[in-house]
Amino acid sequence: MPILSEETNMENNEIQDLKNQLALMQQRLDQLEVVGEPERASRRGMLKLAAGAAAGVVAGGMLMGASPASAGTGYPSDGYFFSMTPQRVYDSRWTNAASGIAATKLGRLSKNESRVISLKDGRDSSGRVTTADLLPFTTGPSGVTTFVQSIAYNLTVTNAVGGANYLSLAPGDATSAPATSSINFVIGNDVANGGIVSISSARELKVFCGIDLGACHFIIDITGFYQTPSYVLSPLP
Repeated sequence: MPILSEETNMENNEIQDLKNQLALMQQRLDQLEVVGEPERASRRGMLKLAAGAAAGVVAGGMLMGASPASAGTGYPSDGYFFSMTPQRVYDSRWTNAASGIAATKLGRLSKNESRVISLKDGRDSSGRVTTADLLPFTTGPSGVTTFVQSIAYNLTVTNAVGGANYLSLAPGDATSAPATSSINFVIGNDVANGGIVSISSARELKVFCGIDLGACHFIIDITGFYQTPSYVLSPLP
């Protein structure tokens, strides 16, 4: 019987740990209690996204070991994926007094409008900062600073008015809206959707509201991020 190296044993243990985490997340999803509609939609979306990410990491670990994630031949890698306890970074229903966010960056987003959102800090339900520099920037041994390239997110829409519409996400320095929607909504339904999106080096995201009639409040939670180095200096929860 071949003797596994210490590195191989470590990778196998990491894969088993991820499998255990995936099973636990599925169990929590199955047992999710009934709460307010926006929170229920948001929590279900976060758990599904986290479970999917864990499954992908397990599969990737079996095939590639500790190699960084890559979008495929001809595309640059966004580096390593770092999972985290879901953290709220934005809720358009917050107030300026509680959150310190400018009033112009709060409230419903209406058709043909866009808004730049800071993802830098984790916040509580009222908007107060609880985890500063949630998304880290790391200065490596060579003195080169590496920023978070992209995030895994959960986007929730609530309290829509005016009609149906959609939101699209893009890096904070984007000059035009993407050609695709990140979530579609109608009046009377709180909906959530998860995905992965690139962000700007300023740790900002730009949210575009579509050309249709509807306006809405929206909530952004972060469930993980991609960064090039295999080490991170961050106050991750």
